[in-house]
Amino acid sequence: MRTAAVVTNLNKDKELVVTKNLSAALVKYGWEVHYDEDILLILDGEKLICGNEDICFVIGGDGTVLSAVDKYPDLPFIGVNLGRMGFLTEISPDEIDEAVRKITSGESSEEERMMLSADLGGVCIDAMNEVTVKHKVASGIGEFKVYVNDVYLAHYQADGIIVSTPTGSTAYNLSAGGPILSPACRGMIIQSICSHSLNSRGVVVSENEEIKIVFEKSETDIMSDGDILTSTGNEIIIKKSDKTVRFVHLDTYNFYNLLFAKIKQPNYLRGGLS
Repeated sequence: MRTAAVVTNLNKDKELVVTKNLSAALVKYGWEVHYDEDILLILDGEKLICGNEDICFVIGGDGTVLSAVDKYPDLPFIGVNLGRMGFLTEISPDEIDEAVRKITSGESSEEERMMLSADLGGVCIDAMNEVTVKHKVASGIGEFKVYVNDVYLAHYQADGIIVSTPTGSTAYNLSAGGPILSPACRGMIIQSICSHSLNSRGVVVSENEEIKIVFEKSETDIMSDGDILTSTGNEIIIKKSDKTVRFVHLDTYNFYNLLFAKIKQPNYLRGGLS
């Protein structure tokens, strides 16, 4: 029997309505269901996720997916969207039964995406979306020197610098005005935050390159997917991680259709002014 892990954001599915609907669909199609420990506190007599399930369903938003990836890094993920943008959660609650049917019958595929590795003076942290080096003083701006393969690229006067994966290009990087990369791309985006310089455009580098950011330690926070890290020095080295994250997609999934639906650009971008 195949096993499915279920991770739920209890702030978004407070009564576990969506969780119970998903569980019922999984049982209907012959799956054994394992739950995250938070749900087990509510559902008596259920099984705990062990980390070797065939798939992990994440109910919530993109932030919930990030947390699930951090907690269960070896599982392939698919999300049920109860958030806002939902670039990482392609199933809507009313599509659950059909989605489980398709996954059960093999009408789905698995995609492997790159992650980042950040070296903070010997301590390495992995990130799925981005690593951010940010000025933490309320007034004033930060000073950041950026190198690629030890070649000096730029001196930014800005609120911070984001280094993003293609997956993270639709997260903080997008809010900062950075470019969107297809997940099929293998590269990293260097994007300044609220730059006070003219060189504010994002730069895309190869996945095989190494980025170094030099900063003033006492005035800087370093974050990995939103979590604040502790730095022992005044520089950080970022490169592609040896780890990857796997996502399951239904056979109807297309990144560009998803992008269009989420950003809701005017219709003239796709065939006329109507």
